[in-house]
Amino acid sequence: MLNTSSLDTSIFIRLFTGDTPNQYKKVIKLLSDDSCTYIIEDCAIIEMVHVLETIYKKDRLDIARDVNFLCSIENVSASRDFFEQVSSLYYQHPKLSFNDCYLAVIAEGHSAEPLWTFDKKLATQLPSAKELK
Repeated sequence: MLNTSSLDTSIFIRLFTGDTPNQYKKVIKLLSDDSCTYIIEDCAIIEMVHVLETIYKKDRLDIARDVNFLCSIENVSASRDFFEQVSSLYYQHPKLSFNDCYLAVIAEGHSAEPLWTFDKKLATQLPSAKELK
């Protein structure tokens, strides 16, 4: 029987920056334990993207790859297909935030379009968003 536990954003930051080698090794060991399934909540991925952008100044392509890699780890339970769509939009639309792309994919997935916004960039970049005038 598999054990289930959850992962905090700090685990991902150590994994993708390696800036604290001791903690990086612990993360690798933890994720290598195939007797456990790790739950990753959407908000932890969103926070990770924010930290990698603002603190670590990683570029969009690297962040999109990090998100996709994280969701592809075999013993990780995350919204894989969903975040593949979000990270793809995020990479393709450099003027939009990860949060904007997340909300657009949610709106499309729930057939709840348009995504109403006052954000002109969002409304002009994505067909699922519409500016409220």
